[in-house]
Amino acid sequence: FVNGNYEGEGTLYNEDGTVLYKGGFVKGLYEGEGTLYYADGLIQYLGDFTKNIYNGEGILYYPNGFVQYEGGFVNGNYEGEGILYNEDGTILYEGSFVKSLYDGEGKLYQKKDVLLYEGTFVEGIYDGEGILYGTTGIKVYEGMLKRGIKHGNGKEYAEKTGYLVYDGAFELGEYSGTGKLFLPDTGELLYDGDFYQGQYYGTGVLYYPETRIMRYFGNFRYHLFDGFGTLYNEEGAKLYEGNFLLGSYHGQGILFDVVTGKVATEGEFRNGLLVALKEEPKPEEPKPEETVQEKSELEESVLEEAEQTEEELSGKAENVTENKTSEKADGTENLELESEEKPSSTVEE
Repeated sequence: FVNGNYEGEGTLYNEDGTVLYKGGFVKGLYEGEGTLYYADGLIQYLGDFTKNIYNGEGILYYPNGFVQYEGGFVNGNYEGEGILYNEDGTILYEGSFVKSLYDGEGKLYQKKDVLLYEGTFVEGIYDGEGILYGTTGIKVYEGMLKRGIKHGNGKEYAEKTGYLVYDGAFELGEYSGTGKLFLPDTGELLYDGDFYQGQYYGTGVLYYPETRIMRYFGNFRYHLFDGFGTLYNEEGAKLYEGNFLLGSYHGQGILFDVVTGKVATEGEFRNGLLVALKEEPKPEEPKPEETVQEKSELEESVLEEAEQTEEELSGKAENVTENKTSEKADGTENLELESEEKPSSTVEE
């Protein structure tokens, strides 16, 4: 004792004489390494104490004697790396803890040696990158999670077969974004493209899984062909190309002959039925050929018009010449008259 307090190493007993605590004391409190006992004498805790509180490395036991937890403690909480056990002694969780919650990297078990989840935890919940397992221990999901839900890029597997079922983006637990869908029984590729809330939505390719031959390429909406696309048969021959509405031919489209590959029908469709054929442009009507007689008559007409024009031009030219000659003669006569009328000038001496 020091000043009436337990100090140093010692043993504390219950009123009935059974051991309650054995270990270090400081000022009457459990400090340092020590062992705390249940009333029946079984160990309750073995490890480090600070002022009566589990603090440091230690082992906590169930009343039945099996280990409950072993690892780090801070202020009585599981902290740091540790292992949490079920009452039958099997491991429940091993990994990182913060304030007694799974936080950081860890492994969660569903039963003895069978994992339920391994990866990142935040406040006791799957959050970040991790792997989920089915009841038989087969991996059923690998990828990103958010608050315990598949969110981000990931891969989903069939629990019975282990085949990859989906590889792509998730949003709140559903396929959403770009991804690939596979058959769970065979692992064959079924669809490659865009998803929204678990359905084909956007641009994608649908396959005949047994042969991996493309069945459809184009736009989807609510899991159905919708928008522009091309449909093929099981041999890969083109069946239809054009517009769809909720799985049916709708709008402008072309049906093909699967044998020749040539266009069989082209036109307007409504709810899968052809309602109007495409109108072909009308060819221009050829001009009728001129007969020999018509050509001869045309030539004669052209020649006559040319001769008539030439005569008219010649007549106009003669008139112009006569007018000029007449004007010249009139001018000469006028000059002569003026000369006769003008008196001759004399010089006075």
